[in-house]
Amino acid sequence: MSDIDKATAAAALRAGSAHCDEPGHPDFGRTLINCMMSFTSADWDLDGALALLARATEIAWVNHRLGHELGIFADGRCHYFDVRRPKDEDAS
Repeated sequence: MSDIDKATAAAALRAGSAHCDEPGHPDFGRTLINCMMSFTSADWDLDGALALLARATEIAWVNHRLGHELGIFADGRCHYFDVRRPKDEDAS
């Protein structure tokens, strides 16, 4: 696990998010990023993920079994976001 700063994590969340611009889709107009907590997964609004990041007490690149490599610990829980570690980061 390697600690990273909030600015780097925010940039990673933005880069890993996707905007839905398909009219008629239930997520139309939303910018989303997937998050896993234990065995459940959900798409979060990017603004919600950034708000969680602002409250984070620990942020790190993690080795996650499903590739959700940005770990954010906040509000007493660990959230794993669907972001890949940059190639130049050491995988520990």
